[in-house]
Amino acid sequence: MLNNISSSSGSWWQRFFHWIWRKKLETQVEPEISTPEPEPAPREPEPEPKPEPQPEFTQEESKRKHKEHDYTNYYLRRDISDTVNSILDTLENLTARGAWDIEVQMRCLEELWGCDFLLLDREIGERMKGGDQWSAVESKGNEAELAEILWPVDYATVKPMEGGVELFRIKSVTAKEVRGQGLIIVTKKILHYWIAQLRYDANSWEAVDGYLGLVNDKWVILRDIPMAKKHRLDRHETVARIMASMLTARYEWHVALGTIPGGPRVLLPTNPSGCLQLFKNRDKVGNRRDSLKHWVLEHWRDHTEHGLAFVCNHLRGNTKFRWSDFNCELFVSAFDLEKNEYFKTQAKEWRSQRKHNRAKVHLKRTKRP
Repeated sequence: MLNNISSSSGSWWQRFFHWIWRKKLETQVEPEISTPEPEPAPREPEPEPKPEPQPEFTQEESKRKHKEHDYTNYYLRRDISDTVNSILDTLENLTARGAWDIEVQMRCLEELWGCDFLLLDREIGERMKGGDQWSAVESKGNEAELAEILWPVDYATVKPMEGGVELFRIKSVTAKEVRGQGLIIVTKKILHYWIAQLRYDANSWEAVDGYLGLVNDKWVILRDIPMAKKHRLDRHETVARIMASMLTARYEWHVALGTIPGGPRVLLPTNPSGCLQLFKNRDKVGNRRDSLKHWVLEHWRDHTEHGLAFVCNHLRGNTKFRWSDFNCELFVSAFDLEKNEYFKTQAKEWRSQRKHNRAKVHLKRTKRP
């Protein structure tokens, strides 16, 4: 065997070492070359999930599905209840005090006790009437004309003041009725007024009365008594403002709130639609609320006996109700009452003059085959 190896080309040991060197080269591991890893590409933002399609509702269906709360009258109801309650509590809890003129003041208070006092609170008045001002009539310079239109008068107001309220009532009288009162009679337009100031805290009060006359478009004091110019001007402005309110009251609805039958009540201005919304939470009678006085528009009605009948515009509903522990009464404006009577008269005339149309019908006979 050694001879065979030696006989081949080259010596055998050279071929052996050559074979070992080649094996080492084959088994040698190449060094790893470290290459920087590429930075990962920025992720694209995931698309927002699409909202699920909502079922489409009509306007009426959406109202039934989601009914929003109406706070339009919520705070107004609270303010009215607090204001009226404070006024009536002060009036109903008065105590007699040992003053030098207690008899005179008691007589004045008796004249004020059973009145309906219009609340002269501009903020509440504007909110109840939908933003209208107190009066559309300018009283300045129109005192004589207003007195001529409204005479005779009997009206009362209540006005909040600092720490209490002020009651004011005017009533027209004749010169014969005030004879012997020591007045300077220079006019035919004479007013007897009563004024009382009531305090919330100390339950103290004072009331006086007097007489005013219209002289040169000014309401002046007819009794010769010492009085500051400021108070004289205040009497004139108060009466002028009341006169303007009386004129517009012919076209306004009012609601009176009280607690004692026959006692004082607070009068608030309102309107046909506003009162229905404001007193929507009135007390129930039994299981339902009686409808308040409102206008029913003209329409046609199918009558079983008379056939198709025309129903004119008319007022329908109740005027007395309970709300927030108050006995309330709704007063329809004088103008609306007159229109209601006019519509009734118009409907009676229409029914009396109504004529049914008649037509002649001719039937043609056909020959039988």
